[in-house]
Amino acid sequence: MNDNYIERIILSEIEIDYIKNILNGAEWIDGILSTSNMSPKKKNNMECIVSHSTTEANKIIMDAVNKDQIFFDFCIPDRAYTCIFSKTISGGYYKPHQDNGINGHYSTTVFLSNPEDYEGGELCLFLNNTEIRFKPIAGTAITYRTGIMHRVNTVTSGERLAAVFWTKSKIIDPFYRSLYVEIGKAISKCTKREFHETFEDAINDPRFILEEIQNELLRRSK
Repeated sequence: MNDNYIERIILSEIEIDYIKNILNGAEWIDGILSTSNMSPKKKNNMECIVSHSTTEANKIIMDAVNKDQIFFDFCIPDRAYTCIFSKTISGGYYKPHQDNGINGHYSTTVFLSNPEDYEGGELCLFLNNTEIRFKPIAGTAITYRTGIMHRVNTVTSGERLAAVFWTKSKIIDPFYRSLYVEIGKAISKCTKREFHETFEDAINDPRFILEEIQNELLRRSK
């Protein structure tokens, strides 16, 4: 697991086809309308108007996220917001930007198109003065820290469909969040016991000790 982002497949081909079928019948508007005080030259895409059918598409993705242990270990999520469905056709792009901090601590892009469906359109993250490009198969989700600068390269042909959403973490401080994740890795190496007979038995169980440290990190974040 990278400290800045995670990449994994969360949707099946059947789920992707079902979502795309919903989006084919959806109503789309200029993506610039979902932002405030942004130059129209910074973003060129279409976004789906929320409807009963798009709510169903959102539920499919959120149900998949709720089963995604990698996501939970990485974000320690408290709340995930509704997806925005984005369509970028030839000539479309999103220039370098950072997502608004009010949205949360983590941003996620779920790719709904396969690489052969469009040219260009890579999601690019700028990390440690290096650009990392993503153009994975449909159903793949990339989750990254919301403060990371990123862009979507110009689509030169075809159509790029994606869903994006933001997540607030239960642990606000990034250091404590990282610590929580590392402790979780240690817990996974410890034998799990159903119960402890005595206090002394509990305080000598490494897994019990580590879980209590995690709990204390959560309490300090409230």
